[in-house]
Amino acid sequence: TTTLRAMVHQDTIYTSRTGQVITVLSGSISTLSSFLIVYVILRSRNGLTSAYHQIMFSVGFWDIISSLAMVLTTAPMPSDGMTKDFYNFAGTAYGSTATCDAQGFLYLLGASFSIASCCSLYMYFSATIRFGMK
Repeated sequence: TTTLRAMVHQDTIYTSRTGQVITVLSGSISTLSSFLIVYVILRSRNGLTSAYHQIMFSVGFWDIISSLAMVLTTAPMPSDGMTKDFYNFAGTAYGSTATCDAQGFLYLLGASFSIASCCSLYMYFSATIRFGMK
């Protein structure tokens, strides 16, 4: 029979150094891209006066929050060794249970609001195309 520890302790891309590097790279690119979107909107002549700019600002802002949580990868994990050893993560852990919870909260908050903002963008474009709203 397979125990829970044996099932969780498997080496996968998610627990490897390669998985950590991919997460840091994609999270960093996403963060920088979203910063660029927010910067361009804030520096534009119209700023946040148009509905489109407000929605895009929201998408960018919440993506920054979730992407920064991704960039941290295993750093906020409890450093007691038990968690890292149990899951066999290749990354380093400097945090505590509270920092791990905070990372998870920020990721879910950012991802949820980013998705909600994208849905608002879809509705905005639908209203613009179908009803000619601006």
